[in-house]
Amino acid sequence: MRSLLGCALLAALAAPSAPVAAQSNAERVANDSYTRSHDYDLVHQRIEVRNFDWDSTSLDGRVTTTLVALRPGLDSVILDAGRGLAVTRVVDARGTILKSAAHGDTLVVYPARPVAFHDTLRFAIDYHARIDNGRGLTFIEPEGREHRPQQIWSQGEDENNHFWFPTYDFPNDKMTWELAATVPRQYSVVSNGRLVADRRNPDGTHTVTWRQDPRSATYLVSLIVAPVIRLADTWRGVPVDYYVYRADSSRARRLFGVTPDMMEVYSRLTGVRYPWAKYAQTTVADFFGGMENVSATTLIDWLPDERAYLDRPWYQWILIPHELAHQWFGDLVTCKDWANLWLNEGFATYFETLWEEHQYGADEAAYSLWQNRNSWMNNQRLYPVPMVNRNFKDATEYAGNIYGKGGWVLHMLRQQLGDAEFYRAMKHYLETNRGQNVVTADLVKAIEQATATNVDQFFDQWVNGLEQSGQHRPGV
Repeated sequence: MRSLLGCALLAALAAPSAPVAAQSNAERVANDSYTRSHDYDLVHQRIEVRNFDWDSTSLDGRVTTTLVALRPGLDSVILDAGRGLAVTRVVDARGTILKSAAHGDTLVVYPARPVAFHDTLRFAIDYHARIDNGRGLTFIEPEGREHRPQQIWSQGEDENNHFWFPTYDFPNDKMTWELAATVPRQYSVVSNGRLVADRRNPDGTHTVTWRQDPRSATYLVSLIVAPVIRLADTWRGVPVDYYVYRADSSRARRLFGVTPDMMEVYSRLTGVRYPWAKYAQTTVADFFGGMENVSATTLIDWLPDERAYLDRPWYQWILIPHELAHQWFGDLVTCKDWANLWLNEGFATYFETLWEEHQYGADEAAYSLWQNRNSWMNNQRLYPVPMVNRNFKDATEYAGNIYGKGGWVLHMLRQQLGDAEFYRAMKHYLETNRGQNVVTADLVKAIEQATATNVDQFFDQWVNGLEQSGQHRPGV
């Protein structure tokens, strides 16, 4: 995830020093800084949404969930579901009405009979969602302004998708999904994966269905409803699409046309071919910057003008490469909890630098690294905080460490290992953990397996913060 503040990333964080607040273990668990325990594997969801109302910021939905029990006698299923979701019915695959109960931001579904270990349960939830606008879904009204058509867009990270559909809203589980949205015909629907249907309905609406395979994290489920047009491109047979307002169509291809080249460079550097069925980039109003929803990145609708290209627009050398890099680091291989978010954001930040190095030369990349380092060093608040840190109230509370320092640490690791071994380690890391959730120890293990180099001390010093604190690993 990349915010506008994050685009100048560390300079914007140069705030006065403040002590790091201590938190109790109970507070850290409540804030989801530790990986959640859950007793089922979320396998698939079909998300059907319709009757969008901009005045009441509401919709009607039906979510059909398929899961596998991870303990014997599973007699209740706890889903994340925002308080604005009013459930009208829950029914299982046999047509049996199931009991359910809402507790705060959770929904408990009770199967008709306990589910045996590794058995499958399927049930459908019908609901009406009244959205606190901007929480999970944002409804945009034109408000009489130019270049601002009526639209809706979602934003799932960190844990906001459960405000518009019930799900397991934490990164340590992955699923496949279908998303079917019924909207007036003048609106396009953009979502993850491949387009499987676009059916015209007699009432002047159409139902657009997308399917996401293989599995990915639920915070990456994306929905955009907007009057955008599609500009088609391709990379090695993979569709590469740019969705913009019609008024922006003449400017879009110059901006986004570098995307296939970036896909080629990143596939070569990682040794892992771009892993999804398509890559779409969609611009929307009032977005904070960019979000790497799997195969379907969402971006702010500030397309650069001719003057911006004289200075190299930030959109092209920061925003587009950052969100594309997440398709490998974050979407294909995903942090297991938010304390390890640097595994998503540090890699995406460093791959901006690698694209810059490829496109503009090593000196330009070195200058950007130097700027980021100086900006980080101007924020003393970040000094005592390890990159893997659980004392936070928000996952990006210490963004300077997660993004900028994370990118710098990877650059230092590359210098220490050398290019050949660094890239061999990155390929092994991605291939070994493909489709999985990871913590920092998984990266360490992959590096050692690929290069026969022990990097424990490096990670203790620069990532875990044990060297600064005087702590050491047992037996080291």
